[in-house]
Amino acid sequence: MEQVQFINLLNSLQNSDNAIRSSAEATYGQLTVDQPDWTLHTLADLFSKPAMPTGENNSIRTLAVILFRRSAFNIAHETDSLWNRVTPQTAAHCKTVILGCMQNEQDKSHRVRIAHVISELVRSSSSNSSSGWEELLPFMFQCCNSPNVAHREAALEIFTSCPNIFGDDVSKYAGVISEILLKSLKPEEPAPSPTLRAEAMSATMSFLRHVNRPELHRAFAGLTVPIIQTILDFVSQNHDAVDASLEQLVELAPVSPGFFKSHLADITQVMIKIVSSETVAQSTRHLALELIVSLTECMPGRFRKMPNFVSQVSPLCFQLMVDIEDDPEWHSTTELNQEDYTSNAMVGEQAIDRIACAVRGKTFAPVLFSIVPPMLTNAQWQYRYAGVTALSATAEGCGRYMFSQLDNILNAIKPLAVDPHPRVRYAFANTVGQLATDFKPDFQTQYHGIVVPALLSVMSDPSSTRSRTHAAAAFVNFADGASSRVIHEYLDTILAQLSELLNPAFPYYVLEQAVATIATVAESAGSLFAKHYANFMPILKDILNSSKGNADTELLFIHTFDCISMVGDAVGKELFLHDATEVMNIFVQLMVSRPQETEISQTTSYLMTSCARIGSVMGPEFLNFLPYVIPHLKTAADITPEITIVDVHRDTTEEQNQGWMFYDYDGRRIGIKTSMLEDKAVALDTIGVFASKLKAHFHQHAAHLFDVVFRQLTFLYDEDARYYAACALPPMLMSVKLANQQQQLGAMWSALVPELLRAIKTEPSISIYGHFLKTLTDLIDVMGDNCLGDAHLAEVVSIIAQHFTELNDRNQERNQQRHSEDYDEEAEESIRMGEHEETQVMMYTSELFTAIWRTHRMHFLNHFRSLYPVFSDMLNGGDQESRRWAMSFLVDIIEYLGPDSFEYSGLFRQLMLEGVMSQSPELRQICVYGIGTCAMFGGMNFAAYCLEALPSVATVILASDSRNADNIYATENAISAVGKIIKFIGFSSEQGAEAVARALNASSFFEVISRWLSWLPLTFDITESSLVHNLLCDMVEMNLNVMIGGSEAGVPQVVAALASAVAKQVLEADAETEARVVNLVRRLVAEFGQRVNVWSVASQAFSQEEVGIVQARLAAAPSS
Repeated sequence: MEQVQFINLLNSLQNSDNAIRSSAEATYGQLTVDQPDWTLHTLADLFSKPAMPTGENNSIRTLAVILFRRSAFNIAHETDSLWNRVTPQTAAHCKTVILGCMQNEQDKSHRVRIAHVISELVRSSSSNSSSGWEELLPFMFQCCNSPNVAHREAALEIFTSCPNIFGDDVSKYAGVISEILLKSLKPEEPAPSPTLRAEAMSATMSFLRHVNRPELHRAFAGLTVPIIQTILDFVSQNHDAVDASLEQLVELAPVSPGFFKSHLADITQVMIKIVSSETVAQSTRHLALELIVSLTECMPGRFRKMPNFVSQVSPLCFQLMVDIEDDPEWHSTTELNQEDYTSNAMVGEQAIDRIACAVRGKTFAPVLFSIVPPMLTNAQWQYRYAGVTALSATAEGCGRYMFSQLDNILNAIKPLAVDPHPRVRYAFANTVGQLATDFKPDFQTQYHGIVVPALLSVMSDPSSTRSRTHAAAAFVNFADGASSRVIHEYLDTILAQLSELLNPAFPYYVLEQAVATIATVAESAGSLFAKHYANFMPILKDILNSSKGNADTELLFIHTFDCISMVGDAVGKELFLHDATEVMNIFVQLMVSRPQETEISQTTSYLMTSCARIGSVMGPEFLNFLPYVIPHLKTAADITPEITIVDVHRDTTEEQNQGWMFYDYDGRRIGIKTSMLEDKAVALDTIGVFASKLKAHFHQHAAHLFDVVFRQLTFLYDEDARYYAACALPPMLMSVKLANQQQQLGAMWSALVPELLRAIKTEPSISIYGHFLKTLTDLIDVMGDNCLGDAHLAEVVSIIAQHFTELNDRNQERNQQRHSEDYDEEAEESIRMGEHEETQVMMYTSELFTAIWRTHRMHFLNHFRSLYPVFSDMLNGGDQESRRWAMSFLVDIIEYLGPDSFEYSGLFRQLMLEGVMSQSPELRQICVYGIGTCAMFGGMNFAAYCLEALPSVATVILASDSRNADNIYATENAISAVGKIIKFIGFSSEQGAEAVARALNASSFFEVISRWLSWLPLTFDITESSLVHNLLCDMVEMNLNVMIGGSEAGVPQVVAALASAVAKQVLEADAETEARVVNLVRRLVAEFGQRVNVWSVASQAFSQEEVGIVQARLAAAPSS
C-alpha cells in the first residue's frame, strides 16, 4: 500500500458513515497483521511531519500517533502488540523519528501525545526503564539544558509521561533530577515562563507519585518551597494551570505524604490563605481545601499537634457552608435531584466531616462547640442551617465527645423543629437522623421523649412537603436503632402521620419515602404492627399495583414491594400468607412481562432481597415462586465487571458518574465498572437466606447454584461478594444434607474444599479472612467426622501458621506506631480498632480448631503438633495476648483427647499454672478455664495437676476486685473450674474428696462444696453458667447426702444455689437446663419442705421480684 492510500485509509477510519468506517477498520486490522513493520514505519513518518500552516494534516498527524501507540503497545487489548514483532531496524527508525519529533514539534498537544508513546516504549522494555533505549536519557538531559524553552518543556513532558525513565537508578540520579525540576520550577528572569513552570509541576508530581520511597523524600525536600511559591504565583497571576497543579498535589498526598512532612505547616498556611481569599476562583479555593483535608486524613497525628489548625480551618468551612441560596425550585420540586457537590455549602460540609473524622473529637469538638451555638440562634437562616448541619456532619468524627454533650445539643437544636424556614427544619431532621444512626441505640433509649415529638412536628407541617418527607426519612434512622418498647410508645402517632403521606396527590418521592419509613417502623415494631396491618396492607397493595410496569414509578414499586415484605416479616406467616401469595403473583406477572435478562437490572436486584424476606415468612409455600427468582439470582451472582484500560491522562469524570472506578497502576489507568457489584453481593446474600430458611426444600436450587457461588470466593473486585458467597455455602450444603442427597453433598464438598482453602490462603482482607475461617468451621459442622483428609488438614495448619507469622509482623508495626512521633490518644484508638479486628480473627481460628478437634480428634494431632514451635514462641514471647490465644488453642487438646492428652501437654502445663495468677484478665480467664477442662476431661492423669492449681484458682475468686467488670469473666470461669474439680475429682472417690479438701485447707469436702455453692450463680458467662448448673444437678442427683453434708440443714443452701440461676434469669437461653433446675428445686422443696422449711430459708437471699420469678416457674407445669 502506498502512503497516499494509507492516508485515505486513515481518513476513512474517521468517516461518520458506519459502513465505510467498519470496512476501514477491517483493512487496517489486516494491515497490522500482514505488514507490521511498514505500518509502524509509516505511522511514525506521518505523525512526525510538520504541521501545515493551513492545519489540513492535523487530523492525520493526531490519528497516526494515536494508532501508533494503540497498535504498537496493545492499548485497551484491541489487537496483538506490534512492537515485539517488528524488526530492530524498524524499531530504531521509529525511536529516531520520535526523538526528532519531540525536539522539533511546536504544537504542545501533539508533543504530549508523542511523550505518551515514549512512556509506552519504556514500559515495554524488559527492565521497565530507559535501559533499552540508550539515546533517551542523553536526549532528555540535553533538552533540559537547552536555552530553548520548547526543548525544556519537551523534556518535562517526557518526564511527566514516563516517571519510571530512570528505572532502578533513581537514587543515582536523585541530585540531577532534583536540580532539573528545581531549575524549571523557579521563575526565570527577565522573562519567566509560566508554561514551563506548569510543566515542571506536572513532571514533579508525576515523578513523586511514581517514586514512593521514604528514603528519597529527603532528597527531594528542596522542591517543596518552590512548589508552594509556584502555586502562589499561579494564583496571583490567575494562571490556567493553578487548578491542575493543585489537583496534582491532592493526588500526591495519599501516595507520598512523607514528601509534605518537612514543610507541612507552611503548605497548610498557604492553602488556608487561598481558601480564605474571596477573590480567588471558587474551584481553586475548593482544591486548596481538598489538599488540606487530604493531608489531614493522611497525617492526622501531625495535624492534631499543629497549633491552631482546627481553629483556623473550621471557620473557613463554615463560611463556605453559609453560602447557600433559597432556591425556589428546592421547595416546589417533584423530583429529588442529586445534591450539587461542587457548591460552596457542600464542599464546606464535606470538609468538616472529613477533618473531624481525621483529627477526632478531642481536637475538633471544642472548636465546633464554640462556633455552632451562636449560629443556631442567628437571624439569618443560612447560619442556623449551617450550624445544625455541622453537628450532623461531625457526629461520626467527634464520637464520644459529642455523645457526652447530647443533652445540650438536643436542647439547642430542638427549637429548629419549628423554625420559620423549611430548609432549617429539613436540616434539623437530617441531623437528628444522623445522630440516631451514629449513637444508636442509646440515643433512642435516652432521648426519644425529645426527638420523636420534634420529628412528628416537622412531619405534620403542611407548609413544606420536602421537610415533612425528610422528617419521615429521619424516622428510618431512629426506628433502626429503637427497641420495640420505644416504638410501641409512639407507634400509633407515627403511623397516623405516615398514612397522611401516602396520599397519591403527593409527588412520587414523598410516597417512596413514606413506604420506606413504614417498612423500618414495622421491622422495629415486630408483632406490635399486627393491629395496623389491616389498615396499611390494602393501601400498600394498591400502590404496588398502580406503580407496576411504569418507568416513572419504578422506584416506588421497589420501595413498596420491600415495605410489604418487611411488614409481612414483622407480623408473621399466619397474618401475611394470603397477601404474600397475592404480592408474589404480582411479582411473577412483572417478571413474565419482561424480556429475558442477560444482565440483571437494578430493579430486579432490589426485588430479590424482598423476595428472600417473603420466602422466609412463607416457608414451603414459597417454593412455587422460586423458579421466577433463581434465574435472576444466578445471573446477578455471576456478574463479572467490565474492565478497560485508558490513557492515564484521560479525564474519566463522565465514566465515574456512570459507575466506573479507575485506578492508576504502572502508568496505566485501569477502569472497572463497579455499578453492578452491589447487585452481585445482594444476590449471593439472598441465595444464602433462601438456603437457610427453606432448608431441605432448597436442595435442588442449592446444587444448581453451587458452582456460581463458590467461584465468588476468589472474586477479586468486591469484598462483599466474597463475604456473602462464604456465608451462603454452609446453608446450601446443609440443605442438600437435610434432603439426604449424600452423593451430591460429597461431590459439592470435594469441589469446594480446595477452592475454599485457596481462597483463605490468598485473601488480602483480614476481616474477610476471618469470615472464611468461620465458613470452614460451619462447613465442618455440616459435613461431620473426618470430612477433611490429611492433605487438607496439613493445608489448614500451614495457612494458620502463616497467619500467625503475619500477625506477629502486624503487632510489631503497631508497636512501632505506638513509639512514633505522631502517636497520641486518637492514634491509640485507631490501633485498638485494628487489634479488635485481629481478636475477632483469632476467635474464628479458635472455633475452627475446636471444630476440627471435635470431628477429627487423633487424626488432627500430628498436624496440630507441627504448630508447637509457633505456640511455644507465643507462650514464651512475653506478650500476654499471644499467650492467651496460644493457651486457648492448646486447651482443646485436653478436651478432645481426654486422658491421653497428658503426654502432649508438657508445652503448656506449667505456663497455665502461672497464668492463673496473671495480671491480664483475659489470660487468667483462659488459664482457669483450662484447669477446669483438665479436671473435666483429663481423668486421673491430671488430678494432681488440678489439685496443685486449686488454691490459686480459689485466690482468683476471693480477690477483692474479682467481681469488677474487667475480672468477672475470669472469676466466673474460676468458679466453674472449682465445680469441675469437685465433681470429677472430689466425687470420684473418698480419697479424691479428701485431696480436694486438703488442697483448700478445708476441714471437710462438704466445706469446699459449701464455699462453692456460695459463689453461685454465674451471671455473665452464660455458657459456663449452663454448664455449672448442669454439674450441680448431676452432683445433687448422684449423691445428695454429700452435697448437704449429711444433714438436712444443708438442703436450703443447695436449693438457693439452684434457684438463684432461675431468679437471676441466667438460663433463659438454655430452656432445657432451666427446666432441669426448676424440676430439681420443685422435688427438693416437696421432699424436705415440711421438715426444714427449705424455701423459706433458701429465698432469704433473693429480692421480692426474684422470689416472684422463681415461684412463677415452680407453679408452672413440670417439664419432662
